[in-house]
Amino acid sequence: MRYLDSRDDILAAFADMRDELDEHNDRRERLIKASRDVTILAKRVIFLLHRLVTEASRTDPDAFSAAAAQGCAKLVEAQLVTEASRTDPDAFSAAAAQGRAKLVEAQSLFRTMREDLQGDRFWRYQQAVSPGLQEYIEALALAHYFETGLGKLIGYSGVQESLCAEDGEKLFPLPMDDYLLGVSDVTGELMRFAITSIGRRGGRGTARAVSDFVRNCKAAYLRSFTLANLHTTNKTDFEGFTPYVRHLGKKQAVTTQSLQKIEDAAYAIVVRTSEYDLPEDLLDDIVERCVSDVRRGSRRPRGGEYDGPGEDMSEEEY
Repeated sequence: MRYLDSRDDILAAFADMRDELDEHNDRRERLIKASRDVTILAKRVIFLLHRLVTEASRTDPDAFSAAAAQGCAKLVEAQLVTEASRTDPDAFSAAAAQGRAKLVEAQSLFRTMREDLQGDRFWRYQQAVSPGLQEYIEALALAHYFETGLGKLIGYSGVQESLCAEDGEKLFPLPMDDYLLGVSDVTGELMRFAITSIGRRGGRGTARAVSDFVRNCKAAYLRSFTLANLHTTNKTDFEGFTPYVRHLGKKQAVTTQSLQKIEDAAYAIVVRTSEYDLPEDLLDDIVERCVSDVRRGSRRPRGGEYDGPGEDMSEEEY
């Protein structure tokens, strides 16, 4: 034990504590700034993925008119429409590849944190890193979902492997809480994707697939799901972890709302299309045109002409 028996010893001890606190605060600020930069990059990746998959599923607005102008029979007409609007089966994979390429920048930022998170320091500064880490996991999970053909959740080990240095060593241990909270957030983005897709040709099937996936994230889908098989399984039950993970209950409440929105939209489409005895392709075209008419009508102000979105709004946002 060191005894402080002089004024100089006391001043030196306080100087050491001052230096340690300054170092702690500087390190914490660096990590917070890097975490914020990761959050910004991850959000940009999410926006990029939404834009790319939307463009990939966007149909030619003149396809139906071109087919009808040829005076073909309804079945042939539907076939022409389908051929004119068919989406490249690899479009989602291409979008996911661009998203993953963008996430490399976020991984580089995590590498800059490595020195400040050595050993037990990670757990001391986990709260400074968690926001960016969760946003990164959300973006990575969304890219993985599109990459694997709409239906698979990235596993814990897959996220941990993406957080490794060039030599293969882990940058830091991935907390289970951050993993669960990050992948739980992806259900909100999938809800937006489903609602956007449902008004396009072939989008009803996409919406059903997304609905099943989100429901699996909410309901007790895999009764034997434990932390042990979390590393390998593609099926999950977030609800079972809500008593053990702080804030996961709130995330699940949002997941419930997202699921309800998808189901309500799908139900409305099914009810409306049941009124017509037409081929699937023609029904898809009717749904698409009705949704487009509603969107155009909502943009036109009463008593005046539509003059486009405001200065601060894009056409899609308006």
